[in-house]
Amino acid sequence: MEDLEKNWLDSLKPSSKRVYERGWNHFKEYTGLSTDQILEAKKKEENGEWKNKLFGFKKWLLEEKGLSPNTAKTATGIIRGFFQYYETPIMLRRNERIRIDKASRSTRDYKFSRKDVAKMALIGNLEEQYILLAGKSFGLRASDFLRLTFGHLRQLDLTEELPIPLGEIYTTKKDIRAYPFIDSDALPIVKAILEANKNRKDKDRIITVRTSELTVILQRLAHKANIQHGNSRIRFHNLRKFLITRLSASMSESQWKQIIGKSISEDAYVSTELLRKAFERALKDITVMSGNGNGHSAKVELLIKAIKQLEDENAGRKTRIDLLQSDLKTVKEDKAELEKKFADGAESLQKLQEQISVLSDAVLVLQKGIEQQKKAKRS
Repeated sequence: MEDLEKNWLDSLKPSSKRVYERGWNHFKEYTGLSTDQILEAKKKEENGEWKNKLFGFKKWLLEEKGLSPNTAKTATGIIRGFFQYYETPIMLRRNERIRIDKASRSTRDYKFSRKDVAKMALIGNLEEQYILLAGKSFGLRASDFLRLTFGHLRQLDLTEELPIPLGEIYTTKKDIRAYPFIDSDALPIVKAILEANKNRKDKDRIITVRTSELTVILQRLAHKANIQHGNSRIRFHNLRKFLITRLSASMSESQWKQIIGKSISEDAYVSTELLRKAFERALKDITVMSGNGNGHSAKVELLIKAIKQLEDENAGRKTRIDLLQSDLKTVKEDKAELEKKFADGAESLQKLQEQISVLSDAVLVLQKGIEQQKKAKRS
């Protein structure tokens, strides 16, 4: 790898490096030049030539390499980032930026309704409820959601007035922090999952699946809940969109971006208390567990279900403990019986040894008598 390329890639976060390296390799293949040659040519040639190359590169990725529009868009952003790093940016007009960043998708994300989320929550197990309701409440990217540990939750005062701030969360995006909240839907599930995992260490991740499995879990829940989503796609990111849509109706853009962890200027950051008040205004649109028409609050029903699951799990553990104790009792009884048999055997062995000793003495006496008789005959 050339030094110019290495220095640039080393300036990136490890999680981004592979994607950027792959995108840059595509560009080297497209131009037929090395990294050094590309940068040298960029410095010598007019900006217009490189704009044409950038658009040509995107077309080549789509038509020749058969990559998706999103991948092509990402790759052109990588190329612009390289030239920006070496202070020779490709200057684009506003309409050109729109064109280069356009990525038409053949599928659309399904927009969850509050009723959809409520139906899914009521049929999920405790882990699935946490993924769904905490995912909806926090609005984090899948990778950041999976990095949350039991320590993150245990340090919180869960008796605080809702919404409860989760604290400052450093995201996988460079220098971007998130300030999520626990809403009234997520609170009973957070309490239940802490109760069910008292033996887990603070550093242990709450959910240990891969990012792609979060989407599979949501798709399975949607299927069980009979959510009709047509050709629209269900994925974990839909929960983030659900929250953004509702937060943006109740607060400024910089505030909702600060909550979910999107880039804003440093002077746009506000205090957690101001964010909490803004989030509180949106709660009526964010929370999904309202009355279910049977005289019970669905929140209470959800909590009862979570508690019942804990009781079932504890009952299962108790059954296993009872079986182990029974097995241990049997082993102890067998051990006692063996020890008794061993003691009886030792006593029998001692008697046998005494008998052998007596017989040995008798044999010696007999041998002496025989020898004396032989001597008498010879004489």
